[in-house]
Amino acid sequence: MEQGAKDDYESNEIALLIERYQKMQHEERVEFFDVAEFEYIIDYYSDRGHHSHAVKAVRSGLRQHPQAISLKVRQARILLTQGKVEEAREMLEMVAGIESSNPEILLMLGSCYNFLGESRKATYYFEEAERFAYEEKDEVLYSIGVAFIQNSEYNRAIPFFERAYQENPENENVIYDLAFSYDKVGESYKCIQYYNKYLDLDPFSEFVWYNLGIAYNRVNDFNNAVEAYDFALALDDNYASALFNRANSLANAERFDEAIAGYEEYLKIDGESDETYCYIAECYFHQRKFKEAFDYYKKALQLNAYNADAWYGASVVLLVEDKVPESLVFLKKAIKLEEDNADFWLTFGKVNSTLNDYEEAEQAFQKALQLDANNPESWLSFADFYYEYDQLAMAIDTLMKAKKQHVVSATLNYRLTAYLLENGDEHLAMHYLEQALSEDFSQYHDLFDFCPKALESEPVNRLIDKYKTINHYH
Repeated sequence: MEQGAKDDYESNEIALLIERYQKMQHEERVEFFDVAEFEYIIDYYSDRGHHSHAVKAVRSGLRQHPQAISLKVRQARILLTQGKVEEAREMLEMVAGIESSNPEILLMLGSCYNFLGESRKATYYFEEAERFAYEEKDEVLYSIGVAFIQNSEYNRAIPFFERAYQENPENENVIYDLAFSYDKVGESYKCIQYYNKYLDLDPFSEFVWYNLGIAYNRVNDFNNAVEAYDFALALDDNYASALFNRANSLANAERFDEAIAGYEEYLKIDGESDETYCYIAECYFHQRKFKEAFDYYKKALQLNAYNADAWYGASVVLLVEDKVPESLVFLKKAIKLEEDNADFWLTFGKVNSTLNDYEEAEQAFQKALQLDANNPESWLSFADFYYEYDQLAMAIDTLMKAKKQHVVSATLNYRLTAYLLENGDEHLAMHYLEQALSEDFSQYHDLFDFCPKALESEPVNRLIDKYKTINHYH
């Protein structure tokens, strides 16, 4: 019998078996089924997620075959699925006493102990499962990895997936979960490597192309991300999430006209969206098409007046157009809707500084730093605010506080150098200039732009010349 005909025959046989079993249940009578038949029945319900029916089938099977190990193993598997780990463990310990070298039983016991936080016992049973896996070793190693994934222990899962991959480089499940796990632990390049390996075996999975696009996006490889989303869309042209992410990648790649067209295409499939209107507005803003940007922020607000980002985006458009009082109205609305947004408060500080409202600006900068003390721009803006009000000591003190917060920023160190030079503290200025040069030598011209008299400082020029040599800069 050919394989196709054999599969059809087996499918028909299982269908008849399920029909016979369901008829027995409906008529509330007892009919004999052998162990293999109960295995088929239980697996049929389990595979479809019908766990209550699977539980009933297990009970029926064990009433007829109380010593059947395979039925007890299936019962333990269902208990694990239901989160009844202790009950599953007790069942498995019992059957392991009879079949101590069964890899499936050992794997499930390892999973139980892993869920229960007993790592030593889990490791013992996983190692035993691997030891007795004479065939399909990759599947056993893969199952161990999956057990760790179920506990969100991705770093522990990866070595087992890697070994499973070495055993069988064409196991698609292994490759997919390797990519997934590397993504979870933040190793995006490894994630990309394994998604590509998966696609070498099966290039017709739109979901994997989509995931690959996300991975490329994470490493700022936006053009390859677009290409991955293109493949996903070639396989499913109504894949809304792929359309949306593709447009985002185009925007990140500064291909703004294409991004806008992509967002418009997404809107046709998924309907109006205030979030998408905001993204289109951002594209127009980056193109300095401020009227169009403002119009799309308005469209977003017409759709959802509670979209804080739309109020904020509109305020920024008005701000760059020097419509400062109007900008303040929109900005206050954004803050009212989202009081814990540090970026909103930072901009509020800048706007009030422009309007010469010292007290409001100072409080806004303080609020921005209270919400996010790790943002170098907030510290720099706050320091510049004091500097513009001829409060050099306060500007220096602000950046010194940033240093105590361990804020890492070459720009911040260059600015602090400039302030200290202006304050006549050349010795301390050299300390921070060296930090700035070691962090990002290419920015050293910013020091001269902000503090032209630094050009006349011999220690400054000597230190810069030293780093020119170190960086082979001509």
